[in-house]
Amino acid sequence: MKFQTKFIALLVILASIYSCTSDIQDVDLSQSQQALVKQDGIQVMEYSSTSKGINNTTFLSFPNHDAFIATISSLEQQAVLHDDQFIAKYPNLNGDQLSDQELKVGFNPNEPLENFASNYGFKDSMLKDYTIAEKNWLGQPELDITKDPDQQFYNLDEEELAVLNKDGVVKIGNSIFKSI
Repeated sequence: MKFQTKFIALLVILASIYSCTSDIQDVDLSQSQQALVKQDGIQVMEYSSTSKGINNTTFLSFPNHDAFIATISSLEQQAVLHDDQFIAKYPNLNGDQLSDQELKVGFNPNEPLENFASNYGFKDSMLKDYTIAEKNWLGQPELDITKDPDQQFYNLDEEELAVLNKDGVVKIGNSIFKSI
């Protein structure tokens, strides 16, 4: 059942982005630049586009759809475990009290996702931009729902944002996907 949920989630993700061939127009992806880091079949790739003003941006490359789904699933499990461990430390607190405690101790619910990016040397994660936008939005005196970062970032989960670069690019197999 969990696999079916993840498969449906992948279809939703892929429906919100379109596929290109690995020969993206105006993008220099030379073989010498290609593999910056390779672990578990996942690579960090670098590209630049002089015509679009993109200089040395990175994105993740997964060997196939199974590796992509497995990575998102693993990140989700790690995030849930991280959150559960925090909650277990404070069994007598309600939701508001837990939120206050998170602020007090500096709990970062995205720590496993940030660790994933750090372990791969992936510095251009969309999650990084989302986290900044969310912090700025929540810091406003009045929250304008039309400026909610969830709307700007395609209503994707944090785990999905963690594997996309800031331009919404990810490579799966021989295809490069870019959010529209």
